[in-house]
Amino acid sequence: TANDAIEDVAISAKLDRMEEVGMAILNRVAEQPGVASQVRRFMNYYLPTLLQLLETLTGLEAAGASGTNIDASKQRIAGALQQAAAAFDAFYDRLHAESSMNVNAEIRVFEDMLRQEGLLEDPAALQPQPRP
Repeated sequence: TANDAIEDVAISAKLDRMEEVGMAILNRVAEQPGVASQVRRFMNYYLPTLLQLLETLTGLEAAGASGTNIDASKQRIAGALQQAAAAFDAFYDRLHAESSMNVNAEIRVFEDMLRQEGLLEDPAALQPQPRP
């Protein structure tokens, strides 16, 4: 709702991205309930704080007033939203750290088995080769 009220296209695009990543985070919790503890601070602090900033921004824009303090507040909120968008992406990536480690371990075991069977002599054979 706040996003619909915000006139700045760049801010709106950041909010669209945060909404997308936020839903992906919630889906991750549904898929892997074990990560729920990692998401508590996200849900209990970051989202409410973000909503408070958005309410402040929409209130300032709705007032239609301008001035040094109002414009500075709008700029500070826009900067905080930029940081929040990057933080959402980083947080979502962090939720996948354990599965990434598991994938790496599975690949190492797979390579070891291939070498033991004499099917792989060069460990670099499974590494993607750069395209010319």
